Amino acid sequence: EGGAGDAAAAQPTSAQNASSGASSASSGAAATAGHDVMTATTGVTRADATDGTPMIAKVWVAQEAEVAECPGCMATPSQLIYVRGTSTAAPSETSRFGNFTMEMTFTLAEAMADEFGSMPAGANVGGGYLAASANSVTFIMNSMNAPPQGLFATFAGDQVSGVYNQETWICAGTNCMDGFPVQMIQRFVLDESDETYCSELIAANRIDFSNPDPDTGAPQLTPYTPTSEDGIATTEQCFS
Repeated sequence: EGGAGDAAAAQPTSAQNASSGASSASSGAAATAGHDVMTATTGVTRADATDGTPMIAKVWVAQEAEVAECPGCMATPSQLIYVRGTSTAAPSETSRFGNFTMEMTFTLAEAMADEFGSMPAGANVGGGYLAASANSVTFIMNSMNAPPQGLFATFAGDQVSGVYNQETWICAGTNCMDGFPVQMIQRFVLDESDETYCSELIAANRIDFSNPDPDTGAPQLTPYTPTSEDGIATTEQCFS
């Protein structure tokens, strides 16, 4: 149903028209709300909705540079972000999210140089991946000047379970200024039937921003064993 309509609606519009529309909308929003809005160009195609042809969406986003938020913090350079999404099945009673993937690539919009080195315009500075299949979700993202992010979750009845990572800061004794960041990898279970949430640390990595990956700008990770002074729970913790 609606195959011809989908095909007609999927006819590509020019990047200029799409970008102009986004710019007009962002200008109005910025004038009204006083917020910066990124410019994006989008394109969605689907040859025929009746034969199982995937729906493909492509988005190009221009992200402006952001200044460092504190002394010693790193600024975020202007980037061009490319996103490609592919959907092969819609959500249903047996498939909570349907089937889709979304891949992201981050590149430098202009050349940059700092005390750590230099990178040319167009250099790859990270990327991301989001996928849903039936009742599970996978998310991974690596970006410049930020620790890797990740989540895997499975939905079954009233439960959600999986693995995720998060960043924390370890103080050097009583002096937190001389501390260091740590990535914690945790397993979790959320049970809506008895309203409980449990998590447990399964691994930890020390994050080194001073020695980034030369290709992506991502920080180096080395295995770390928490101590009793770190304030990190190493046994299962449950809340209700």
